[in-house]
Amino acid sequence: MKVLITGGAGFIGSHLAERLLARGDGVLVLDDLSTGSMSNIEHLVGMPGFTYRIGSALENPLGTKPKNAMRSTNASSDSRDSSSTSEKPDSP
Repeated sequence: MKVLITGGAGFIGSHLAERLLARGDGVLVLDDLSTGSMSNIEHLVGMPGFTYRIGSALENPLGTKPKNAMRSTNASSDSRDSSSTSEKPDSP
């Protein structure tokens, strides 16, 4: 399983990352280091399945494109809406 741990450089997040890696899971740690510390995850860096990003989910550090995702979501919603409105029951 692949797991995202926000706040993964904190005390609890880093221990959770260790346990998940030990059981063979892939781990992505996301932390802005406002209260966490690199010293909590230094020993995990380089381990197979471990990746970390310094930043906040609010800053879009994972490389996603929310505007494009929103457009595709809206486009699929629009197509469902238009198909449901185009199918009108026959009038008596």
